[in-house]
Amino acid sequence: MRSPIIPPVALLPLLLLTACGGAQPAPTAAPAEPTPATLASADSASQSAPEPESPTATTEPAATNEPAATPPASAESSSGKSAYTIGGVSLSDVDVKGIDAALRKAGYELAGPAEPTVCGTLEIFQLGVAKKGKALGVLALHRAAKTPTHDCEPTSPKESYAVWKPAVDKPNSTSAMLYDEEADVLLGVNLLKGTGRAAKELLGAIVSKP
Repeated sequence: MRSPIIPPVALLPLLLLTACGGAQPAPTAAPAEPTPATLASADSASQSAPEPESPTATTEPAATNEPAATPPASAESSSGKSAYTIGGVSLSDVDVKGIDAALRKAGYELAGPAEPTVCGTLEIFQLGVAKKGKALGVLALHRAAKTPTHDCEPTSPKESYAVWKPAVDKPNSTSAMLYDEEADVLLGVNLLKGTGRAAKELLGAIVSKP
């Protein structure tokens, strides 16, 4: 299954990577009609880790034949973990509980329980955000999956950022995004109503810069 880059018509459904099959729809907006696009292949995730080098001569006992606990290929696709944090935890590692805690500290909350969806080498968080019980919009986090699947080929965070950025930068945008290129992590928020400035303020309230 292939996951398309959704055109930047409305950023709320656009932040949702629906073609992976596990993503849930936004609280009040319907997803845009997907169109075919060039995709980043996830086949590299299925490549085997390189064979360990033969041990050099030493007085120490030889290493056992058990395979090393090598991180999945997707986890190695970036130069390291994101230096941006939520609640003191890297965007590469933060979980739903940590995001919820940071939102509540800033005066927001999650609209409902949610778990990430894994599409090939990509892990996707698609979280409804509310304030005082009223839905505000969607917070989306795209990053390398620690345990890849082989059921679909995702659009990379870098490609998604390139497609969505023009819409986010428009004067009437209600969205804001943060892309950490070195870690290949994309975090975005789209409000049901409001301004791009308000969306940036929401991100700024929960994300700490390096």
